[in-house]
Amino acid sequence: MYVRDVRRFHRLLRLRGLSPRELARRIGVPEAVVILMSVGRRDVTLTTARLVADALTVPTRLLFRETAPGEAGRRLAGVQSHRPDDGKTPEQATTPLLPRQRTPGPCRN
Repeated sequence: MYVRDVRRFHRLLRLRGLSPRELARRIGVPEAVVILMSVGRRDVTLTTARLVADALTVPTRLLFRETAPGEAGRRLAGVQSHRPDDGKTPEQATTPLLPRQRTPGPCRN
């Protein structure tokens, strides 16, 4: 899940009197996770998203979305983005799959 609106996220931090370091301490994650998440560069689990939303006292769905910025358009076009954990290179991730070619087997007469 990704932060829906980076400006809103930072505004909520200020309103609650929290720094990224303090928020990270409260929810039990490294500060780097909060910093990267707060600029839209880090995907977080639903559990972490809920902890952040609870710490900021807002509903999770108002603070987070399931797709990365710009990814929804790629999904509609049928193109998958490269994710490090799927084992594909960027070229493989964006190339449509072609049907498998059958190779001739041994002759069985």
